[in-house]
Amino acid sequence: MGREIVDLKNIYFSYNGDPVLEDINLKIMENDFMAIIGPNGGGKTTLIKIILGLIKPLKGNIRIMGEAPEKGRRYIGYLQQHPDLDMRFPISVHDVVLMGRYKGVAHRYTTEDREAVKKALITLGIPKLGSRHIGMLSGGQFQRVLIARAIVREPVLLLMDEPLASIDPEMQRSIYELFVKLRKKMAIVFVTHDIGAISIYIEKVACLNRKLFYHGPKEGSLGKLEKAYGCPVEAIAHGVPHRVLKKHFEDSGG
Repeated sequence: MGREIVDLKNIYFSYNGDPVLEDINLKIMENDFMAIIGPNGGGKTTLIKIILGLIKPLKGNIRIMGEAPEKGRRYIGYLQQHPDLDMRFPISVHDVVLMGRYKGVAHRYTTEDREAVKKALITLGIPKLGSRHIGMLSGGQFQRVLIARAIVREPVLLLMDEPLASIDPEMQRSIYELFVKLRKKMAIVFVTHDIGAISIYIEKVACLNRKLFYHGPKEGSLGKLEKAYGCPVEAIAHGVPHRVLKKHFEDSGG
């Protein structure tokens, strides 16, 4: 089974008194390939922020490689949903990836850091793009650069929030295949609404809508997805879960 990377026990969180996460128990193991799926507002991004130690739960216990999140997050590579880079800023691909090795203003980048950048670019299949300005990249190339930045410190867990939402389907396939290769070196966990990707690539699923409806092999997840979303899987797969779910809530007065 491998070593345990993340252990969440009895996690509760609320915003202004409104419950967002209730009694979440979740383990992420070495080399896991897991999708976190659920409707908008279901707590997925909040859960990621709790794992990273960016926000604290109301109740519960979190350990990353046996440590508190504030220390344990050094083992995690993170790719957020909305990139924090201005594409007009005069910076090269190499320097964007190098940012992933940043250790504070008192630390200079080393030869080892720069070699790690070269290695990450090779891993992502873009070794010749190092000197290119980020504004000259296609959407798929830019996403690979962001993934390279997330893995340049060789994390044990790559954690991503809807990493492929803005990429065309053909490019998505190539990046999913890249994830399949990467998970031999690290656990990969990401938020997605892509049911098709789960059926083809993913091995484990966590179905989240405030509560964790399911956590385990993808084969057992479809019925739980319907429960989590409040609508048939066919509707989710055709891209309408949020509208359907909203109607369910209105009908029930929820």
